Amino acid sequence: MARSRANGEGSVWEVTTGPSKGKFRATYWATDVASGKRKRVYLPLSATKTEAKKKLANALRHVQDGTPVPDPKLTLDAWMTTWFRDVLAPSKKSGRATFDLYSTLYRVHVRDELGHLKLAELGAEHVAKLLAKKLLPKDAGGEGYQASTVNRIRAILLSALD
Repeated sequence: MARSRANGEGSVWEVTTGPSKGKFRATYWATDVASGKRKRVYLPLSATKTEAKKKLANALRHVQDGTPVPDPKLTLDAWMTTWFRDVLAPSKKSGRATFDLYSTLYRVHVRDELGHLKLAELGAEHVAKLLAKKLLPKDAGGEGYQASTVNRIRAILLSALD
């Protein structure tokens, strides 16, 4: 007989209907930071039960540590909007000029090229390609920005994604 899980351990089960039949789903309950209410969190489908259990264990570890569980659907643009609003704006260290500079550099140089990417898919190669394109001279097919501008773009992404 299968062992039942205790409260707070989450659930793993095989999907038996629809196009996802034969795959495994993991869920758990967590408190929503914004509303303070508990909600059920559905993790992405997994090919095997072992893989689903690993995803569940990882998510529960985040919950236990108090760190936010990465949302697989969250895009860079959505995260940057949250970061500007919740982290950079109320910061005592950064003034209004810093906020304006960072948000303008992101909006002008990054959002159109990388904003649509999901954070789970965003990699160092995407950022490196963007920075190289910005730094490359116009006659070589780049955009020809100064190294100081490119370094600021890099610093903004590093701060927000750290």
